[in-house]
Amino acid sequence: MDTMDKKIKDVLIVGGGPAGMNAGLVLGRALMDTVIINEEKPRNLVTHASHGFLTRDGLHPAGFLEIAKQQIEQYNTFTYKKGLVSQVDNGFKVLTDDGSEFVTKRIVFAAGIKDDLSKIGLKGVQEVYGKSVFPCPFCDGWERRNESLALFGKEAGVAHFAKTISNWTNDLIVFTNGKQAVDEDEMEVLKKNNIKVVEQEIEELISEHGKLKEVKLNDGSSIKRTGGFLFS
Repeated sequence: MDTMDKKIKDVLIVGGGPAGMNAGLVLGRALMDTVIINEEKPRNLVTHASHGFLTRDGLHPAGFLEIAKQQIEQYNTFTYKKGLVSQVDNGFKVLTDDGSEFVTKRIVFAAGIKDDLSKIGLKGVQEVYGKSVFPCPFCDGWERRNESLALFGKEAGVAHFAKTISNWTNDLIVFTNGKQAVDEDEMEVLKKNNIKVVEQEIEELISEHGKLKEVKLNDGSSIKRTGGFLFS
């Protein structure tokens, strides 16, 4: 087994997104011997631009990471390793997929989450994900403002999320894909806010070059939409 550094680290960070890299920067500047292990396969890698970070708004996620790596290189308290954590043993011995080993006093998990699109059950979602259909309106709502949007969700709570999405558009339809995810009281609230609900099963999402065009239902009808969000 290859051991990169036998010295016990003060902190090991799993994940190199904005949260993980910023945690590493602060800890490194606090004279703590810090290592970050990052697979470099973030949830938002499929998108064209990342938003919501001052001075970096609109930058591609890969560009954000490169700037972060350049800025931390000046600190000799910080070690960056591309890789995947495969195991954490008692005593905080951390193993990576290439056989490297680290021992650390503390671990920060900043790996984030990834969407399992297969569980969403929407044919054609892979083609539009990160291009015109997104999980986070605060990240991508501005670019979809005033469009005809779809909200895809079949779980309880989708009605509340629909009210959030309606901040960016007055033309929103909730698609529950065959499920009754909206109760009578919620349905009445959505109706008052001009938000429609379609409970029919979806056959597939029709798109062109990643841009959503239509939501095709199982009865053969289609509803035109130009973008949307996922609730899962």
